Amino acid sequence: MKYIRFIIYLFAAIIFCCCANEVALTGGPKDTTPPVLVEDKPANFSTNFNSGEVVLEFDEYISLKNINQKMIISPPFKEDPTITQKGKKVIIKLKEPVKPNTTYCFNFNDAIVDYNESNPLKNFSYIVSTGTYIDSLAFSGIIKDAFTLKPIENALVALYLDLSDTAFKTTRPYYIAKTDKEGKYSFAHLKDTVFNIFALVDQNNSMTYDLITEGIAFIDSSFCIRDSLMKIDLLCFTETDTIQKIIEKKILQSNTTRLIFKFPPKEPRIEFYNEVPDIQEMSFSKFKDTITIQTTGIDTAFMVVYDGSRYIDSLRLIVNNERLASKSKLTFTSGFQAKTYYKSNLFIKSNNILDSLIIDSIMTVSSIDTISDTSYCKLKYADSSKMSLCIDATLQPLYKYQFSLPDSAAKDIFGLYSGKFSGLTTITDENEYGNVIINVIAGQDSVIGITGCSNFIVALYNKDKAIMERAIDMTASDSVQVKFPLLSPKEYSIVIIYDKNGDGEWTTGDYATRRQPEKVEYPKTITVKSKWDIEERIQVIK
Repeated sequence: MKYIRFIIYLFAAIIFCCCANEVALTGGPKDTTPPVLVEDKPANFSTNFNSGEVVLEFDEYISLKNINQKMIISPPFKEDPTITQKGKKVIIKLKEPVKPNTTYCFNFNDAIVDYNESNPLKNFSYIVSTGTYIDSLAFSGIIKDAFTLKPIENALVALYLDLSDTAFKTTRPYYIAKTDKEGKYSFAHLKDTVFNIFALVDQNNSMTYDLITEGIAFIDSSFCIRDSLMKIDLLCFTETDTIQKIIEKKILQSNTTRLIFKFPPKEPRIEFYNEVPDIQEMSFSKFKDTITIQTTGIDTAFMVVYDGSRYIDSLRLIVNNERLASKSKLTFTSGFQAKTYYKSNLFIKSNNILDSLIIDSIMTVSSIDTISDTSYCKLKYADSSKMSLCIDATLQPLYKYQFSLPDSAAKDIFGLYSGKFSGLTTITDENEYGNVIINVIAGQDSVIGITGCSNFIVALYNKDKAIMERAIDMTASDSVQVKFPLLSPKEYSIVIIYDKNGDGEWTTGDYATRRQPEKVEYPKTITVKSKWDIEERIQVIK
């Protein structure tokens, strides 16, 4: 009987095991908590600090993530400390003595994360003083681009005890902070003294303003911290680089050279030596910063480039050889967009100077709905450069036009013949567009007061691109109306530039003369619709 009972129990156990569901083992809920500091030597917020080493121990294994980029030590050391991670510990070894009576802040930001899940310990700081107390003053602010007014991330904000004009360019700051994605920065544990403040987009990690291409910001005078609620907002700008140079030189094709300048030359001048070519054309780009030179008569050009009397560069360029000649082509491109206003002129642009039009008319297919008509329109030179052709056509609104030229419709001065050309556009009338009317009204702000500015630029921007601009002079008037007609339906930002020097463009700042950039406002965003007129009232401060 005992053996029978044993067999029954054994059989039941086998059945139970066979019927059980297989379930994967789990490790419990996901760890979402950051590391916790459990021991610090010397202790955080301690005074009379004189150690050359700091050890921070946490409750779990940790990693350091981008520590060199994220950690900020203020005031900074001349030689950066060595920061290492070992198990659950962060070890800081100083390479130089600390300063007396100084509060040091080791701001890790979110560089300390746990080993398994990379949960960051956010805004962690280790703070000690070499004196008998911890400095406690604080303030904050925002850094924005001076023109777009967008926040600048990772800008270096610097405080100086050295109040000389040269400190920003020659010495490291006494306190430093960095801006976050919203352009915000903050300082804490500062001493009670007088500061100069600067912001710097530090391109070479020197902590000094030593590159003209670096963005900077400053206020006009030194300051003391009044209370922890004090805010200092700065506008960051890039100074004008006055050193002209050619940033690119390129042979587009045989006998065609392009020179691109850093900024538009005022009086460009080119002198050739050894052999002097026949200059067929010298044309400028829309923004006057690019010169295209078409020459004949030489294979290699030796030239000296000047801006007025100022020497810019000496160049040796091979402008004609068999390889270039084999790749040279005469091409046409459309000088019109996908939609064209019916009162506009239609142009076709060539890449070379034309010598002759072999076919002086262009095939035109006009269509509306399912009805189409084929005809021919005359071509004529648009100007004396002979690099642009105008289509002599009467355009009908709502029609689609396709313009076509066959092979060898034109020949250039180098004997090259053009290839096929085709361009398509839809003709629009006033009903396709909207109009914007802006009434600029002069006022006086009780805080800003009179700025002494009577010249303004009113502009419409779409996606950071200027669409239309108008310069206005309000010297003799407190009200000016600005009209922007025939705008494509889309969203625009109204931009007001306080053109203080009256040169018709936004002027950046200058550190040497302590000139701030000209003020820019974005008072409103508008949506333009077809057949609509939008009228806005904008106040400026004279």
